[in-house]
Formats: sequence, structure tokens, C-alpha cells
Amino acid sequence: MAELTQGIFQQTLNLQYLAIGVVIGLLILAFQAVLLWRKSNIKIHILAVAIGMYLPFSLVATLFLGGLLSAILSYKQRNTSSEHKSSGILIASGLVTGEALMGVFLAISATLFMPLPSAIAAAEYTGAFAFVLVVLYLYKRARSKPF
Repeated sequence: MAELTQGIFQQTLNLQYLAIGVVIGLLILAFQAVLLWRKSNIKIHILAVAIGMYLPFSLVATLFLGGLLSAILSYKQRNTSSEHKSSGILIASGLVTGEALMGVFLAISATLFMPLPSAIAAAEYTGAFAFVLVVLYLYKRARSKPF
């Protein structure tokens, strides 16, 4: 996104890449329209494709696992209300927003008040452990009865 913004303001934007993205987006929308016309249960979300195209694999893999967990829960809870199904999305959105706000807060505090810390030795393990805890929490929360 930074390259796109800089390219627009500096007038150095490669329009071929932009045109390719537009064509891919239109093809996905056309394919989705065909699926809708045939009354298929399969949905292709253009935002998910766009995110998968510009984010690194390490981030896309966690999004894929979240989508897979959502699909499993949707399959197991075919007869529940839509309000109950959306509670997991609301919690996950809150976690993403909280992570973004915490990142901004830490960046401001690191810039103004403290030196940057050195790398944590076991960061990948603690991150994986925290991810597993969040997945388990979302699974149990989505399986529980709504308020």
C-alpha cells in the first residue's frame, strides 16, 4: 500500500500492475456471479484474495487457519442462529483491532520514552503458544450458547 501511495503522489506508478490487479478482481467478481447464479454454496471473497496477494505467507497462514476453523465450526453448527455464528467474528475482529492499537502504542512509547529492546529468544514459541490459546478460546466461545 505504501508503494501504491508513493507511486500515485510521485507519479511513478506502474499502471500495468494496477491493471493486472483490476482484471484479477473483475474475474473473481464474475466467477462469484456465476456461482451465485447457479445457487452454489461456494463463495469467493475478493478481500481474502487481495490480502493473500500482498501479505507474506507467515501472515496468510494464520488467516487460512482461522478460516479453516470457521468452516469447521460452521459445518458443525448448521442449525444455530446467525447472531451466534457472528460472535466469533466479532471477537476475532476485536483481537485484530487490539493488536493494531497495541502496535501503535508500543511504537509511540518506544520512539518517545524507551530504547528498543533486543530480540526475545523464545518469541516464536511464545507466539505459537498464544496463537493456540486464542484458537482454543475462539473455538470454545463459538461453541458456547449465545448470551
